[in-house]
Amino acid sequence: SMVGTADVPEKKFRECVKGGSVVHEGYVLHPVFLPAKTWNRYYNGFCNDTIWPLFHYFPSFARYNEEYWQEYVNANHAFCGKILALYRPGDIIWIHDYHLMLLPALLREKLPGATIGFFLHIPFPSFELFRLLPDRWRRDILNGLLGADLAGFHINNYVQYFLKSVQQLLGYDHSLRTITTPDRIVTADTFPVSIDYERWSNAFLDPRVFEQRNKVKKKLAEARIIISVDRLDYAKGIINRLKGFELFLEQNPERIRKVVYVLQVVPSRDIITQYRENKKELEGLVSRINGRFGKLDWTPVVYRYSTLDFDSLCALYMAADIALIAPLRDGMNLVAKEFVACRKDKRGVLILSETAGASVELGEAIIVNPTDRQQIADAIVRALDMPIEEQMARMNDMQKRLQHYDVVRWAEDFLSQLRQIKARQESFSVREVTPAIEQGILMKYRDSHKRIIFLDYDGTLMPFARLPNLAVPDKKLLKLLNRLAEDERNTLMLISGRDKITLDSWF
Repeated sequence: SMVGTADVPEKKFRECVKGGSVVHEGYVLHPVFLPAKTWNRYYNGFCNDTIWPLFHYFPSFARYNEEYWQEYVNANHAFCGKILALYRPGDIIWIHDYHLMLLPALLREKLPGATIGFFLHIPFPSFELFRLLPDRWRRDILNGLLGADLAGFHINNYVQYFLKSVQQLLGYDHSLRTITTPDRIVTADTFPVSIDYERWSNAFLDPRVFEQRNKVKKKLAEARIIISVDRLDYAKGIINRLKGFELFLEQNPERIRKVVYVLQVVPSRDIITQYRENKKELEGLVSRINGRFGKLDWTPVVYRYSTLDFDSLCALYMAADIALIAPLRDGMNLVAKEFVACRKDKRGVLILSETAGASVELGEAIIVNPTDRQQIADAIVRALDMPIEEQMARMNDMQKRLQHYDVVRWAEDFLSQLRQIKARQESFSVREVTPAIEQGILMKYRDSHKRIIFLDYDGTLMPFARLPNLAVPDKKLLKLLNRLAEDERNTLMLISGRDKITLDSWF
């Protein structure tokens, strides 16, 4: 089953479906219907006017609105209710993305033994940014994510930022990416999301796609083609790329008429102020560059504000000499991977931002700082002049990597680790001490002539504290330990990860 929000009113949906189930690619779809006010404040508000800018390192764009937050809570509760109605023992629940960060804990409260995974498809920000959220919100989000058994992220940096936020704000220690909470252990790990490699690669062999590719080349008068494909979004760094291309034209006048930049921008979230302003600035910059450098028979920037179907997108990838993918911040960026997969001819050069998660995997690309106009301009020159043999060697290495770790392998890895973690949790589960067991322990204690007692400190002798140095033993505990130690038949062993000096000062 797949649970998600419906983009049509419930009444219209019911009329279309007529009471039957909606099945897509083997999944039964179960829509969650949210009131219009809740949807707007939840999705356009908290998700994309608060979390999105903050997690993409645009803190000045983030709005901290209590009404947004409340509707985010309400929406997560609505998802929880839908899933609880569908859940059957043994089901695996896999929750996706920043829209549902409270949901794991909501489900855990109702289904303590359920197997729950969570994957974040955007960056998790550094602690200094995450802490900008109001205290209640940030704690609820972290506790929400800790309701999962496994929290997945694209790259190691995001895992480390998450672990630090948990430690600093909730006081939970971690080791080898495993967090110890009062109730359970939770693992955070990396799973770089990928693409359906074979689908994109096989498009190269489709005659219809190849014909479209030839039409693109012919329409642009056989000029060298640079492409970008992005949603309209300030985090994508389109403005910076255009300025880098403008600098390239300034410094390389001999290449005028010989290079065309196809800027494909997909409409997105234009209801939000920053997106409308970004579009206005973008279109103004395109006009400036075309007015400054354009000729009667040549337009340097071909700007398209539209969506593309699969065949048209593949044709564009196949026609390109260079893919310029330089977001200011991106969780992964699958466009870069799609471009590489489409190039069965192993030609073309990928220029990729160092702040895109994909740069960790695609090291054979020309890696640039997306705010450095000169570096972008230099990278374009380097890509245009790169020998075919070098292009093919770089492309071959990247394709092997993507073919090995495609989207199916990504999902299998996540679910396999989730099952392993659940089994590990169950092996560590605490056995309840019944009155009968308690009596048996006491009898054996009285009858024994020599005893060794192993005592865990944090979470056993003393409850977990927000900061480890606050978990100081109280007088009652010290008195109890002294009474046990006075009995010469007892040997007490205290187990703790704390340093020796601290323990000596306490005991």
